[in-house]
Amino acid sequence: MVKDTATGECYRADKIVEEQLQKRIDATTDAVLKHELQTVFNQVDGLSQAETDKVITDYKITSEAGNPLSPCFPFNLMFQTTIGQPLHSWLMIRNVTQKIVQ
Repeated sequence: MVKDTATGECYRADKIVEEQLQKRIDATTDAVLKHELQTVFNQVDGLSQAETDKVITDYKITSEAGNPLSPCFPFNLMFQTTIGQPLHSWLMIRNVTQKIVQ
């Protein structure tokens, strides 16, 4: 997760990097640059937090508003909930599953 340093809006780091790299791939006519961008784009899902920060810095990735982004920070996309009686048992579910269950 990264945050727009001006507005405070949060983004999934991998998704905002992919979106901006794809725009640059589509816009460039330089074959060497296009290959470099495509290589980085293909690796985004497997990057560590530090590697993602480096890509954001190296390629000057900004928020949708054009503002600088904070360094990456961890964010758990799973949510804890209780199940059964008594309500001592708990499990972790994805937010998509949670919407279906409610």
